[in-house]
Amino acid sequence: AAASRLFGRTAAFHRALLEEYDAENDAELAPTAEALARAYGDVRAAAEQLHQHPNTVRYRLKKIKEVLSVQDATDRELAALLALAYLT
Repeated sequence: AAASRLFGRTAAFHRALLEEYDAENDAELAPTAEALARAYGDVRAAAEQLHQHPNTVRYRLKKIKEVLSVQDATDRELAALLALAYLT
């Protein structure tokens, strides 16, 4: 998948959406998304990596879903999407 131009552009698009939101709102959604991807969806591990409370990470995940327009996605589905966007 990493060799596909379409896939690469889609992953970059998702990262850019989060980075733009962060810049406009003084938020930290992109680092949270990447930490969650690296923690394979484990909220507690991502929170430890970010030095944040797990509830803070959960709140940010809700915002990430809104920004990426995937509000109906389960947390597992979101983790898979973020892994594709950040770990390739």
